[in-house]
Amino acid sequence: MGSDSDNAGLVFGYVDKDNFWVRLFDDPNDLVRVYQVSSGTWTQKNSASFTITTGSAFGMTAEVRAGAAHDYAGTVPGGQVGILCDEGSDNSFDDFKVRDVAGPPALDTTCAASRQ
Repeated sequence: MGSDSDNAGLVFGYVDKDNFWVRLFDDPNDLVRVYQVSSGTWTQKNSASFTITTGSAFGMTAEVRAGAAHDYAGTVPGGQVGILCDEGSDNSFDDFKVRDVAGPPALDTTCAASRQ
């Protein structure tokens, strides 16, 4: 990330300030990228075109599932989620939500019982 960029993103798999994942929305280049940050080193995992109109609101999403991080097949550790902005950018956020689409874990409710 450049210091003069205007980026915002969704952080997931956050372990600490040097180890996390982020889906970064890059306004100047109309791109969205997935990065893995490991020991402070940013490694881009994928990118796609994403139209961003400066000054207009837009929705940001990040799908993280077991073994995949938004179209990148990789292991994402469990961790905290959050938002990210470049220092000095003029971004604002509204309606931040985290949704577990898998729902609660399925339980095996069958049991075998015998009466003696």
